Amino acid sequence: MERSEEPLTLRPSDIFVATAWWTAHLAFEAIDAQKRLFRRANKLVYLIQDFEPNFYGWSAKWVLAENTLRRGEETIAIINTIELCKFLLNDYSFGHVYYLPYKRNEEIHLMENRTGKKLSSFMDVRV
Repeated sequence: MERSEEPLTLRPSDIFVATAWWTAHLAFEAIDAQKRLFRRANKLVYLIQDFEPNFYGWSAKWVLAENTLRRGEETIAIINTIELCKFLLNDYSFGHVYYLPYKRNEEIHLMENRTGKKLSSFMDVRV
């Protein structure tokens, strides 16, 4: 039997974490089942990295992605930049919202200065 065909065992204490809209969509289905079975559920921890609805134009996937942002009271939003956080808060609200500020990785910066080469375009995020 495929893993996708096995039932998902739920407990009232389960906590779900999502990293993309489709995992958030599935997590909200599990949260809805928890509410039906146990009359309670924990909030979804949603690591938001992009405004994912815009990846799909005006389509069914756009609606599904956007709907995961509309369940804000059931969400602990952890957003990867202050800019994305401000953008999202213009149209969405969350029960709890946090963002991760940029912080330059000084080791990479020092190595770049010594070698004269750009080693990475990525920023190291520290909370």
